[in-house]
Amino acid sequence: MQGFDYRKAVQCLNYLAEKGGGSMNKMKAIKLLWLADRLHLRLYGRPVLTDHYVAMKFGPVQSGVKDLAEDKQEFLAKEESTYRNEYLGLEGHNVLSKKSTDCNVFSDSENEVLNSVFQKFGFLDQYALAELSHRYPEWEKFREQLEQGEGSRFPMDFADFFGNPHDGKDDFFALDPEQLELSRGIFTENQTICAS
Repeated sequence: MQGFDYRKAVQCLNYLAEKGGGSMNKMKAIKLLWLADRLHLRLYGRPVLTDHYVAMKFGPVQSGVKDLAEDKQEFLAKEESTYRNEYLGLEGHNVLSKKSTDCNVFSDSENEVLNSVFQKFGFLDQYALAELSHRYPEWEKFREQLEQGEGSRFPMDFADFFGNPHDGKDDFFALDPEQLELSRGIFTENQTICAS
């Protein structure tokens, strides 16, 4: 997969802040973007954002998105910080939209998935979204280590996003097995190409 696109990440955060009426809790935005990555990966074989994920106490976290959301200057290159500050502000735990979202950075499928995720989950708060994330195998595989304090973050693998929860509840991400295998094949092929 291609590297992290900070412009797209900024616009994703900005999009969510706009949808939230001009601002959104950072953790909520991070969880909604995990949901968008999960859905887009399962539908199209690639996530919206190719960020590095870690499993933490409150669920999956994208490292680059977190740095942008929290305005972590020590981790942002000058051009990332400048671009971020053109579109986003920070007030307490909330990311603020300063300027209209540049939707040109999104493909049609990314725009569709972001809209779908916001419509389905945008009413939930950050803690409900964190609890929801604990149903999914990409986080579940680290539950024991996190709960026993064996570490505070564990690297996640996009390949695990293709797994289904085992709790038997309705799943927003349920897909026809044939479509899911097709997407997994596209993902695997892209991984092989990028590794060579």
